[in-house]
Amino acid sequence: MDAYFERGKAYASKSNHDLAILDFSKVIEIDPAFIDAYWLRGKEFADKCSYDRAISDFTKVIEVNPNADAYYNRGRAYAGKGSLDQAIEDFTKGIEIDDTWYTYYGYCDRGNAYVKKGNLEQAIFDFTKAIESSPNEFDAHQYRARAYFALKDYDKCWEDIYAEENLDGEIDAEFLAELEKESGRVMKKAQSND
Repeated sequence: MDAYFERGKAYASKSNHDLAILDFSKVIEIDPAFIDAYWLRGKEFADKCSYDRAISDFTKVIEVNPNADAYYNRGRAYAGKGSLDQAIEDFTKGIEIDDTWYTYYGYCDRGNAYVKKGNLEQAIFDFTKAIESSPNEFDAHQYRARAYFALKDYDKCWEDIYAEENLDGEIDAEFLAELEKESGRVMKKAQSND
């Protein structure tokens, strides 16, 4: 069993999803209680966009060991298949369980689910919580800028664009052009100290 598990991990590290899934499935066949095999197989299914199968495996993990990472990954699988309410529920549960490393990603992904549902105010709240939890990460600024843009709050949108730039984030050129057009402003380039 260990040989299948180790080989499955090796396949997974090389993004050979199908062979990794076969080996993790063999481990589960030999020992249905070996929860790490469900965990890793679920991640492989998610990487292949086989969301229902990923959800099934992450659910098995949660039944045995409810943890933020399992809820987070199941939430991402739900979001991938468009089940946004279930995704939001899982992201919320993950945030409640672990408010350390998970917080930033949980709030970002939950915020993006709220954007897809059209609840921009809640999305902005979540992106703000993500920024507060990890102020040196730029993705949440980008996400929040897009939410402000959708609300036509261009001043706040620009604030996030500049914050993203200050954190060395890569600003989407098409989005920037659209923002400049809609807001009637042009991005000021940072001063070089050369």
